[in-house]
Order: sequence, then structure tokens, then C-alpha cells
Amino acid sequence: MRGVFGWNENRVVFKDDPDAFPDHMKLAGKPLTEMLNVEYSLEGLEINGVELTNGGYYTSVDDIHNNVSPIDYTKTYVGDYLYLDYNADGTVNTLDKHAIPGLTYPPITYSFSGGFTWKNFDFNFLFSGNQGKYVQYNQAFEVEFIKGDLRVHKSALDYWTPTNRDATHATMHYSGSSSQDNLVWGGGEADRGYQAIIKDRYFRNASYLRLKDVYIGYTIRSAALNRSLGIGNLVVYATGNNLLTFTPLIEGDPEATNFYQGYYPQMTTFRGGIKVDF
Repeated sequence: MRGVFGWNENRVVFKDDPDAFPDHMKLAGKPLTEMLNVEYSLEGLEINGVELTNGGYYTSVDDIHNNVSPIDYTKTYVGDYLYLDYNADGTVNTLDKHAIPGLTYPPITYSFSGGFTWKNFDFNFLFSGNQGKYVQYNQAFEVEFIKGDLRVHKSALDYWTPTNRDATHATMHYSGSSSQDNLVWGGGEADRGYQAIIKDRYFRNASYLRLKDVYIGYTIRSAALNRSLGIGNLVVYATGNNLLTFTPLIEGDPEATNFYQGYYPQMTTFRGGIKVDF
């Protein structure tokens, strides 16, 4: 048996943040690119995290009228996300964006492997994983029916209704356009990537443990094969890759860094073969 464990951390030691910026909008002291929402853009580094409050959703018409909203009330629906006025200035806008927990690189990585030989049998395995990594989904995962597309992803199946108030997705919309105002108020458009990020919605935990490789082989040593064919050893073997994955990630490969352009499913492969030593 053997194992490997790695832990890493980084932090912006100095950044020439404007003195007048509130602390939650400054980059100094925060992890580089990753406490979510410190991410690279053409303008440099930006902080894009936002939070939900009071259960995360507007639950009634009174809720809509008694809470601040980043968009016009006429475009707000029961079941939409209810955003936190982080700086308590009576409105929700880009000044409320701040660093929220979550790292797009894994702070902890590990693997463990082992194997044995018994008589003519050989067996080996490898597990690998990480802890604390988050991945960002793009609009195709959070905005349902985007541009009239009738497909939805798993994240949209657990949506808010009056009888499902602990949902992990806002109420369903169909606008036939590329964006939904309640989601893209932080800048950009839905089909060009978000600039306001909600943890556990379209920024999800991608910690995982994966059975990466398994090998089993049987060695045949035969004096008759050696005499007749000159074969010293004949090994019959089988391998499997990516056999099991344990992860809280709702869909996609947890080893990916983001799902801006969707994803290709992780493939499980099996192979068999024969090795001959002369």
C-alpha cells in the first residue's frame, strides 16, 4: 500500500486596490482567482460572488415588494432568487459582489494505491481524489430553456415551487431569449457567461474520490510452452479505468475546471490482453 497527500494555499499578498474600496471589494488578502469569484477578465481581476438570503427565494408577492431586488419588480417572480444586500445600502447591484467560499483549484489532493501477488495472480488498484474544489457552470446549466431550447440539466429538475421550498434551483422560466434578468444582473449575458456567481447553484462542490485504475493478471508458466514455442511466461490480464466516482457534483466530470461550454461525459473503459515473454 502507498499513498500521496498534497495541501496548498495561495493568497494575494499585495494588490494596489483603491483606498476608497470597501474591504469586500478588495483583492488583497484573498486567494488568487479562487475564493470564487476572483477571476480573470480583460480588466484584470474581479470579485463576482453573491449570496442569497431568507431561504434563498421570494416566496410571495409580499416578499417581492418588501425586499430589495437587482431588477425591476415587474420582472421578478415568486420563486426567483432573493439576493443579499451585502453592503446594506438599500439596493442590490454590482457593489454587493464579494468573495465567497469555494476554490476552483483543489486545496487538498490525494491518492492511494496498492496491490498484491498471490501464487500466479497479480492485482493492483489506484484511487485518486481531491477535497474542496468547486467548478463553475455556465448558463446552459442554470438558465432553463435557453433560447427556446427545451432541454434542461439535472440542476433544473429540483426547482422552486410552493411545495418544494428547499429547492436548489429557482422557479422555472421560459422567455425564449438568451437571458433571464434575475440571473444576469451582475453583468454580461447568459450565453456569454455569468458575472455574478452563487455558491451551490452554478458554483458547485466538485470534491471527489475516484477508483481510477484496476489491474488483474494471471501468469502461466509452462515448460511445455517453453519447449514447443519458446514462451517463457504468458500473462492474461484485464484492466478497468474510471470505474467508480463518489462526488456531490450534480453532473459532469469533477476533474474538469469549468463547464462553460458543456462537458463530455467521463468514460469508463475496460481492456483485456495477453502478454507473451519469449
